[in-house]
Formats: sequence, structure tokens, C-alpha cells
Amino acid sequence: MEPVSKSAARAQAPNASAADDARIPATPGGSAAANGAVARTPDQAPATDPAARIRAEAGSVRSGAPASGLRPSRTDLETAPIRIRLADDDDADGILAVYAPYVATAVTFEETVPAPDAFRARIAGIRATHPFLVAERSGKIVGYAHAAAQHTRAAYRWNAELSVYLAPDICGRGVGRALYEALLDLVRAQGLKAAYALVTVTNVASERLHAELGFERIGLQPNAGWKAGAWRDVAWLRKELDGFSDDPEPPTPFPALARARPHTVRAALDRANAALAARASGKRASGEAPHDDIDTTPSERGAAGRR
Repeated sequence: MEPVSKSAARAQAPNASAADDARIPATPGGSAAANGAVARTPDQAPATDPAARIRAEAGSVRSGAPASGLRPSRTDLETAPIRIRLADDDDADGILAVYAPYVATAVTFEETVPAPDAFRARIAGIRATHPFLVAERSGKIVGYAHAAAQHTRAAYRWNAELSVYLAPDICGRGVGRALYEALLDLVRAQGLKAAYALVTVTNVASERLHAELGFERIGLQPNAGWKAGAWRDVAWLRKELDGFSDDPEPPTPFPALARARPHTVRAALDRANAALAARASGKRASGEAPHDDIDTTPSERGAAGRR
């Protein structure tokens, strides 16, 4: 998931030691600063921004952010709820902070951390056509997922390539699954027919998660790239989203879908957040840590996406 696929970066999540790297000042690129950007209040959000409008109508912009002047404790941060929402223009630095540590791994085939402006432009390009989601805890972005065009040629427009990346301390909490399920709901609502993911081999946790979400491995690209000191194979995974008619309607760009059917977008986000809340409360009630073995781990591509 170019964490849980080749869609925004490509391959496996960083080792636990990469957690320290996530604190480096990062800059926007496909998915980068250690802290999330300051939230706008609903009345400050541009009326033309469907993501801001959906958040405003839902009554929450950045849930879990601490009250002004208060610094949350480490315990508060670890137990604060994680919320999934649409990304906005202010999120680029926080997204880059999550992505940057993966550049040193085989999860993505990108070799240098993108410059902030280039990364911001990358995100804007994705958001112009496809959904881009972030997971946020106490005002800080801790994961993200997005869809993107599988190919620039027009006949491919019914396909999307998906990617997901998580901060190391979030892996194993079901966040990757929740992000992915919401993303699949949204691309299906756009009218896309198939979703693809590229996963660096061997990322066992990511491949297992994809399989449980209905993806099938359709091929293996051997020695697809030299990264982190070795030749890396890449698995191609595919999930059919809808039937293939002889007269398909063109897919709806995501901003147009969000404007025309905000209830559909909200419902997908609500389902994802309800699943996260139920998972966390169930684990707490049983005395267990909120951990999901199915989700990706920091040493694997808790990330999946563009190579």
C-alpha cells in the first residue's frame, strides 16, 4: 500500500530505527514534516474545497488536537483516538514526514526525499483527480493513503493504483486497513473498475492484508529495481471493483464526486473511523493493546504503493 503497495511510493515499511528519521524536517512530494500543519476552522476553509466542506459539515476539522496552550503527554498521544479524513492543502509537510523515512528502504523506489515544493505539487496533482486520505492523532498526521492514475494514457482511466504509508508507531493498530477500505469505497464511487497495488517482495504482511481485502497477485516483476543494496522483485496485485460493461461511463474526478455526493464521501470516512474506534475499544475492554496482527509493521511495507 506509489504501506499496506507501488502507488505513492513503492515497497516495504522502514525498520523501527527509522522512527527517529520521521522527526526530520520534511517537505511535501507524494506523501513530510514531523508535525501536522495547523488546522483551519470550518469558517476559514475555502467554500470551493470539497474536503474542507465535508469536514465542516461533519462538525470536525482536526479531531483530537490538544487545546490551545496545552502540550499532550506521551501517554495522551499514545491513547488519543486516530481519525481518518480527507487531506487538504495544509497537510503536505505532515504527509512528507511520514513518507521520508521510507526513502531509505526498499518500500519505495524513490532514492531521495522529495523537496517540499515538489512534494506539495505531487499531492495537489493527485487530489485533482483521486482521493487522498490522512490518519491524524492529536493534530499530527500519522499515516496516509491515496489512489492515483495507473497510467497516463486515457484508456487506462478506469484503473487506479493505491498506496498507503504509516508512521512506525502506528503500525499494527488497524489503521492501514481502515485507510485502505475507505479508499476502496471512494474509488468505487468514482466509477473505477479495478484497483492495483505494487508491493516489494517480500512484504508478507502487506501481501496478506491485500489478500484479505480481495486483491489477487496477477504477476511478479523480477529484479524490478536496485534499492537498499539489492535487486528487488515487485508483486503486482489487483482487485476488481465493478463489472466491465460494453459502454462504461467515464470515471468521476474525485473533487466532482465530493461536491456532488458529499454524503457518500462522509459515509466512507465514517465507516473507517467507526471501525478504528470499535477496534480500539474492544482491545481496551479485553485489556489488550490496540494491535492488529494483520496490519503492516514498521519493518515491512506497512506501506504499499508506487515504487
